[in-house]
Amino acid sequence: MSITTIITVGGILLVVAFLVYQYVVIYNKFQYWYHKAKRKFADITTVTQQRIDEIYAFVQNVKKYDIHEYKLLKDVTEARSRWSKETDFNEKAKIASQIEHNFFKLQAVVERYPQVKGLALHEPLGKRISRIESRLREARMGYNRVVQQYNERVNKFPRNIVAMLHGFKELNYLDLGEQPYQPKEIFN
Repeated sequence: MSITTIITVGGILLVVAFLVYQYVVIYNKFQYWYHKAKRKFADITTVTQQRIDEIYAFVQNVKKYDIHEYKLLKDVTEARSRWSKETDFNEKAKIASQIEHNFFKLQAVVERYPQVKGLALHEPLGKRISRIESRLREARMGYNRVVQQYNERVNKFPRNIVAMLHGFKELNYLDLGEQPYQPKEIFN
């Protein structure tokens, strides 16, 4: 073997080794960001479950005052049961949007019935829900930041090739859309 052949084969092996190394690094980064998104969504799941429990208590409190908002109460209960089922976190993001929408409608009901606002039982419940809302807002923002970074990786070349080969797909943002109702300060 001549020296040029050895150098050529060595050069080719170095390039192949470098490409394999880069492929493994890209794959591992996908795993890292995917699992980080799952972990962030697990935070949302925990806080949302607390929120659902508090909303359920809130609904029970409001129900005592014979508010004839049956569809709203039914929607809250149905969303609560769908949340508890085993679904992937893209589906849970959609359910969270429905829960958010129902929560704002429930707040509107409370504003229409001021006697509910003044209840001794309602005040601590409202404060707990407000704290949960703050934690949920922070968890959502963290999740969406991670999803943005993950989705950018899925779409950028050459990472998109690795993503396609291993089935990494874009994740859904937790988009709560336009809220038709902007709540007043009722939980102070």
